[in-house]
Amino acid sequence: MITERDWSQLEVDWHANGKTIRRIYPQSFQEIFIAVRHPDGARMLTLAVSTKTVGDILRRIHGLPATRGLEMQFARLDNVKGELRVILTDPSLREVFSPLVSDIATTAEAEPNSADAVLAAVGRFERWRQMLQSLAESGLTPKSRRGLFGELLLLCDHLLSVLPGDEAV
Repeated sequence: MITERDWSQLEVDWHANGKTIRRIYPQSFQEIFIAVRHPDGARMLTLAVSTKTVGDILRRIHGLPATRGLEMQFARLDNVKGELRVILTDPSLREVFSPLVSDIATTAEAEPNSADAVLAAVGRFERWRQMLQSLAESGLTPKSRRGLFGELLLLCDHLLSVLPGDEAV
């Protein structure tokens, strides 16, 4: 699970341009990182992917999902490498961002290749987007939404690691 402490460690290593990164799941075939972009301090999850794979994926999915406060984009690093980025654009969503990118990273890490990892990450982002949209439409207050995310975090981080899913819920 990605925590506030992880982000704080990246934010401390501030510099004028670029980003501070840390690889998560170093044992994985997937190159998944959390990063803080400088100088604006934007938090992001990145998933390395070849530029050829990016083109293939964009033709298949017809664009990336978007939502208020969170941005998903492909960035070309050079002629061969690129990355999928999930970027926090609204700092008021910090509490939601860590569980969201933890879930996306865990989903992508389990895939056998980078194309499947990116497709899984996009699909997971879309599921979160739909959930956040339905919560906003249901009229839950910000305090209630934080409480719900806290409950989900407890379920994911503590209960599901020691109990089967049907017992944890």
